[in-house]
Amino acid sequence: MLWLAWSALLIFATIVIGGGVSARRRLPDLQPWHRIVLRDLRAGDVTARSTLNDYLGIEDAAFRAIHDQIEQRLDAAERVPANRYNPDGISHPSRLGTDWNRTQILSPAAEPVGGALLVHGLTDSPYSMRTIGEDLRARGYYVVALRVPGHGTVPAGLTDVTWEDWLAAVRLGVRHVRTTIGDNKPLVLTEFGFDSIHKCLTAKTAESPTGSAGAPARIEREARTLVNVKKLA
Repeated sequence: MLWLAWSALLIFATIVIGGGVSARRRLPDLQPWHRIVLRDLRAGDVTARSTLNDYLGIEDAAFRAIHDQIEQRLDAAERVPANRYNPDGISHPSRLGTDWNRTQILSPAAEPVGGALLVHGLTDSPYSMRTIGEDLRARGYYVVALRVPGHGTVPAGLTDVTWEDWLAAVRLGVRHVRTTIGDNKPLVLTEFGFDSIHKCLTAKTAESPTGSAGAPARIEREARTLVNVKKLA
């Protein structure tokens, strides 16, 4: 009877392994947007002198790379309407007029009554914060809808990013909004799925723009005044 058990186990293993190999062979080839890992903001890039414009420069280079290395090199078979990297497709961000995969700054018509930093969720992009951002701008807020590093570009972007990179970008966003609106106006932070970033940012040991203790007094005040705005969407 023992040989029957071993035979059954061998047959089962053969089926499982053979099925796995067969399935692997049937998988489609990885496309360029699966293989290319773009250069994005790293926590090590950020210093006490860094600004949001520095981050936007890195972001702009990443999106130029998408245009040059992916969109302009698509094979005919990849130029289908649903492909977001097809410039002529229905899913390409340009069809909206504004590319909400990128960081967006929404300025009110008059003097800001306050500032807001909007942080989208994991695997998302600033597009998910569009309604909230436009509502806050209409209320007189200066709004930054931040693209978190690794997002909005290519799927492979999330294979080479850390939470420290995300936190560094959020710090730059906070500093930019605070500098723009001044010290005496409210600054609000809202996020979808990145509540841990908010907790880190407001923790007393994480107030420095570079991630170390001993933050300047203004950054300390910024961290203490951040609150979650009511979700409007």
